[in-house]
Amino acid sequence: MGKPGCYLWGDMDILQQLRQAREAAGISRAKLAVRAGLNKNSLARMDDPGWNPTAGTINSLRKVFSDMEAKMQQAGESPAPSGESAI
Repeated sequence: MGKPGCYLWGDMDILQQLRQAREAAGISRAKLAVRAGLNKNSLARMDDPGWNPTAGTINSLRKVFSDMEAKMQQAGESPAPSGESAI
C-alpha cells in the first residue's frame, strides 16, 4: 500500500502524471482549471510536492487530458511516446 496522500496509477504517481501531462500540453494551470470546470485556485499549488487534490479534481483533470489525447489521435498526432496513454 502507498504512503498516505500518494495516489498511484499503474507504477507512476498519478499526481506526477498530471503534472507531466500539463507540461507536455503546454497549458497553464489557470487554463487547465477552466477546461476541467475547476476554480483556478484549486490548481494553484499543482506543481508543489505537497499538493493534495480531491478525487473529484483528479478525475476532472484526467478527463481533460483524456479528451485532449483523443482529439490528438483523431488528428493523427502522437500525444504520448511509444503509443502509451498520457494519463
